Amino acid sequence: MMKTDTKKTNAKPKTGLKIALGLGVSLFAALVVSMAVTNPNEEAYADYVFTRLCEQGDLPEQFAARVERFCQNAIASDPATSIKALVKKNTERQNSIFWSVYTTKVLGRNFTTIGIFGKFITF
Repeated sequence: MMKTDTKKTNAKPKTGLKIALGLGVSLFAALVVSMAVTNPNEEAYADYVFTRLCEQGDLPEQFAARVERFCQNAIASDPATSIKALVKKNTERQNSIFWSVYTTKVLGRNFTTIGIFGKFITF
């Protein structure tokens, strides 16, 4: 009687693993590219601060009156330009390509804001 080899050869590569790995790498690359493309610049940050200070009034109570007076005085001239110039002058940006960290010194305090995916988070 002739003996046959019962070992099966697995000639197929593990395609499921390769597909999952390729998909994971593609998604990661898409995330990194979208972070880099949507990293907000200094002008966007100045717009954000202007909106937050003078239009929304979203401020701690201790600063509200001082900022309100500043905004009223600035409105007599060109509020957006004067406030944005003040913000730019007093802001340091740390750009990591994918996100930015802005530190702005205003009214004797440092405000730190992270800009990522076209949005800002202040803490």
